[in-house]
Amino acid sequence: MNKSIVEKARETEDYIKDIRNKIHMNPELGYLELDTASLIKSELERLGVSFVGEVAYTGVLASISKGIGKTILLRADMDALPIQEETNLKYKSKNPGIMHACGHDAHVAMLMGAVKILNDEDFSGTIKFLFQPSEEGINPDVCCMSGAEKVLEGGYLNDVNAALALHQAPNIQSGFIALEKGNVMASSDLFEIVVYGKSAHAGVCPENGKDAINIANQLINSIQAIVSREVPALDSAVISICKINGGDAANIVPNKVTMEGTIRCLNDELHTKVVDSIKRKCKALALMYCTDIIFKITHSLPITINDSDITDKIKNVAKRIFGANKVYSNQVTLGGDDFSFISQKIPSCFIFLGTSPADGSISELHTSKMCLNEDVLYLGSALLAEGAMKLL
Repeated sequence: MNKSIVEKARETEDYIKDIRNKIHMNPELGYLELDTASLIKSELERLGVSFVGEVAYTGVLASISKGIGKTILLRADMDALPIQEETNLKYKSKNPGIMHACGHDAHVAMLMGAVKILNDEDFSGTIKFLFQPSEEGINPDVCCMSGAEKVLEGGYLNDVNAALALHQAPNIQSGFIALEKGNVMASSDLFEIVVYGKSAHAGVCPENGKDAINIANQLINSIQAIVSREVPALDSAVISICKINGGDAANIVPNKVTMEGTIRCLNDELHTKVVDSIKRKCKALALMYCTDIIFKITHSLPITINDSDITDKIKNVAKRIFGANKVYSNQVTLGGDDFSFISQKIPSCFIFLGTSPADGSISELHTSKMCLNEDVLYLGSALLAEGAMKLL
């Protein structure tokens, strides 16, 4: 009797966990994932799967072709975050100040599991496996593009007919799947604002200066009011200013303040409205204080879009694997992912796999104590493998 994809995935469970543990112990930042890529290439060679290395600097693109047919892409991101790990895992990070706090180690492991399964399956067409670098943002020392942008620029995906990506979600109950049609992840901008003032003695003649901190304070308050007073109540947007730097001494009126933050929106029209509003406020305050305020967006991700037809097909696959009662369609998030660049060009589906810790604790992405339930990762491999064959 032929085994199901889920049964085959279950047989790879220890393999998937082992790959994840090894990568978790050796996290690497964007475009620096040399050891991670080396491990992936070693496994692909052992499985006899062809691949191309140094895709977008450190990425790996593997492929399995059997007969003539469509080309389907399965994608996993590889990079970690600049966070000091504070878990008690036996395989916790050995690299100071770097941690897999978003679960990209699990994504690589699940994709390797899918490679192992599909290598022995019969199908007609080609399945590509992208182990992508630098999802978490650009590394200006290497490239001013994210990993997905760079892969697309290289033409590696020009022949792809459909794409799938799976993201672990420790805030969703383990063994549940969430996927939605349409706009599922927000556009994400990083921005910088520089407020210029004029130095003066803060005790003797403050009136001769222009206090950049005072101007910046007014600007922050004005920007924070955009969401509550300019965004329609049924729409979603976030503006967060998370970094500010200004001033040189306690008795000098500061001549410059630099602020950095992020903008998130779930539709393009609202995104344009929010950005235009920030620009207007900067211009108005600069005019009021006879100074300069420079606003610029330093990095942008577009909205992640799930194709309707592909999402329906993957949802049916998920129901067979997980059970209809464990698949739901209300997962829309203001998080961003550079898979969005792929979804803007190729019919795609971005899926969330619930991985809440088995002990019932609450775990959040991008935190020093992020943990996930490894026992459901084999199901992610099964979904990727069976989903790819369904799309073929």
